[in-house]
Amino acid sequence: MTWSGSGTRVVQDAGVFSAAAKYPDAIAGAFLHRLVRFGQALRGAGVPAHPTRIQTLASTLQYIDVGRRDDLYFAARTSLVARPDQREAFDRLFAQFFPPVRRQSIEPQTPAESSSADALPGPPEENAPNDGDDVESDADTSPGATQFVFELDEPPPSEEGDDGSSPPAVASYSANETLRDRDFAHLTDAELSIVRRLMLQLRTRYAMRLTRRLRPARRGPRLDLRRTIRHSLSTGGETLSFARREPKLRPRPLVLLCDVSGSMERYTRLLLQFLHVVSHGTGASVETFAYATRLTRITTALRRRRVDDALTRVHEDVQDLHGGTRTGEALASFNRVWARRVLGRGAVVLLISDGWDRGDPQQLGREMARLHRTCFRLYWLNPLLGSPNYKPLTRGMQAALPHLDDFLPAHSLASLTELIDRLADLPLRRSGAVPESARRRPRSPFLPSASRAR
Repeated sequence: MTWSGSGTRVVQDAGVFSAAAKYPDAIAGAFLHRLVRFGQALRGAGVPAHPTRIQTLASTLQYIDVGRRDDLYFAARTSLVARPDQREAFDRLFAQFFPPVRRQSIEPQTPAESSSADALPGPPEENAPNDGDDVESDADTSPGATQFVFELDEPPPSEEGDDGSSPPAVASYSANETLRDRDFAHLTDAELSIVRRLMLQLRTRYAMRLTRRLRPARRGPRLDLRRTIRHSLSTGGETLSFARREPKLRPRPLVLLCDVSGSMERYTRLLLQFLHVVSHGTGASVETFAYATRLTRITTALRRRRVDDALTRVHEDVQDLHGGTRTGEALASFNRVWARRVLGRGAVVLLISDGWDRGDPQQLGREMARLHRTCFRLYWLNPLLGSPNYKPLTRGMQAALPHLDDFLPAHSLASLTELIDRLADLPLRRSGAVPESARRRPRSPFLPSASRAR
């Protein structure tokens, strides 16, 4: 049998599950699924649990009792952990994917088996999950609880036993998928570390634009007369085909304006790391600015390869970090000093702020209107928009909304991924056709109907 999912393939050879052949097929399949998901979570946490190592672990299952948690723990740790510093992440994720459960074991143990199981130490108790939202089970994390039931993605077919009972089945989960939707402000220190690693794996895709330069193409809109004549020389001057050309594509310039005031402190670190990831993505021209009460260019600081070095340099350069918020004055400085330099060739502007502004709302409205006229698209990213009860009632947000092309959340990894997809779906021209994928994404309901949809 071969199970394939999420780009990872694990082959169940003959005899791999010989030790678990006594268990229902649904449980064996669920265990194989859980094993692959476990490897994906380890790779997201920085442990190199490559598919080959997962395959090696699967081949060892014929020699152990997969119903005994401590045997599975040491078999997995031996196959997947390469360095001592990877133990902590491994123990944490193992406790999440294979929690100990006393309520029901797969097969009753004999007294001899129980004594031998207690003799081996299990994974560290402090690494077991303590958040009831992450693991839905009445798991007992004591050292003696060495058996567990396998959780299934879907309930298995009804296979009633002699007593009329059916195998237990609860929903499976992935820790990484849960963290992708979690608000940055609600993450623990351990979860923040995982989210930082996941953010480094974001694949940036930028909006493209048409240039005046041309490239050869099979069905281009323009005739390449020079190549056509050159090809006709091989046929005695007879023109049998026409060479075509089409405009080259280049990434649109991207301008990022990030609010680093005190009200944004809960999101500043991860949002700055996101700006670092975007700056080191594809070959687009990226200009980055930070502001609280004044505007500071941090493009040079974010060009450093290591994200920690880049953020340290940002903290040194930004003198008003975690201060007040004056978005209107910062935009006025940007429009006066930087707009002509960085807004050429159809730039896309992303303004990241929670909208809590102490400046003049009329000045903010004027500067937003000016900025909207000079760029290709203007997006406002608000971390508070991720809350279902949020409404843009501040005077600053009310002044800015009529001049926005879209109003988007920026509170989680999922929202940032959605932003990247939106940028990739922008049309090639200002009046060009909108891709079908972009049409399926509705604009923010907070935008007034009078706002221009360019």
